[in-house]
Amino acid sequence: MNVVSSTLRPGRGLAAVVAVVVATALPAAAVSAAPAGRPSPAQERVAVGPVNPVAPALSFGVMTQGDARVVNDENDGTMAVGGNISFGNYQLANNTVGSFVAPGDSRPTALVVGGRIDFAGSVPGSRLQVLSQGYAKVGNLAGTFVRDTDDNGAAVNTRLLPSDDYDAFPRVELTVRQPPASVGPTAPINFAAAFEEFRSTASALAGCANTVVLRTPEGTVLPRPVPPGSNAVVSLTSGVTNVLSISATDLNNIDTLTFADRPTSTTPLLINVDTSASATRWTGTRRTSPASAVRRPGTSCSTSRPRPGSRSPPQRAPWRAASTPPTPSSRTGPPPTPKEA
Repeated sequence: MNVVSSTLRPGRGLAAVVAVVVATALPAAAVSAAPAGRPSPAQERVAVGPVNPVAPALSFGVMTQGDARVVNDENDGTMAVGGNISFGNYQLANNTVGSFVAPGDSRPTALVVGGRIDFAGSVPGSRLQVLSQGYAKVGNLAGTFVRDTDDNGAAVNTRLLPSDDYDAFPRVELTVRQPPASVGPTAPINFAAAFEEFRSTASALAGCANTVVLRTPEGTVLPRPVPPGSNAVVSLTSGVTNVLSISATDLNNIDTLTFADRPTSTTPLLINVDTSASATRWTGTRRTSPASAVRRPGTSCSTSRPRPGSRSPPQRAPWRAASTPPTPSSRTGPPPTPKEA
């Protein structure tokens, strides 16, 4: 997807606008939510970066700290869920399998579930399909049967099932024969550490000074507070990090957001969203475009009055946990007395 220089019409206010910006502009554009009670960027100045704000995502297009529910349609990229996952008919890795390869594997992993697969909470008769021959990793296999042979004993692509029946529904389907023992239980991602790093980076980037002036399509300065249903145009300054600081309410009131200039790795756009005065509900768009941010330059901002003791977010990578898959087998199931997570 390549529409960052086009007019975006999300039609769903704050959640859709931000989701589209993230999906189309990372890593050239990044979104940071200022923690409640934190001084606004106009009150506090910091020197930050360069930093890759999505490095802890490990190339996953979607990452959640808690549970996730995915229904009705698709994700062009990959997904890592920190908690449990429930689903309807849904497809992952339509266009890319990503670059995350767990220790001991020969293929990238397109789906990581830190908790368990919630079959009872999923839509009856539905399938979660992992495409592009991507692997799956599950932290808790309670109530899950992993099969790479059908009911006649023939070798087939791997499925994750609610019962020991290869044709059972609802189910997770792979398009590759992954060794069942490598599916799990395993924890290749430290989600708590990843989200701690996200928050640390967001807190630092929230101090960057605003440099972007939103305008109307006619070229006049867009008033603040932003009137509901507004059309806003973003113009960027080449060769520097452009910073847009905006409240969640104002962002929610923007109906159409147009980029007059396309963000790039050398002209990045950072969007700081102040959510301290509003309750924000994030709702994902139907299609998510993958971001390969870990291979590009990071975002930075610098001012003449850095906050005392401030520093760039640490360039460490504690988010990936070591994991060695056990010896493969043709079929795995839950323990004799499974307990619901």
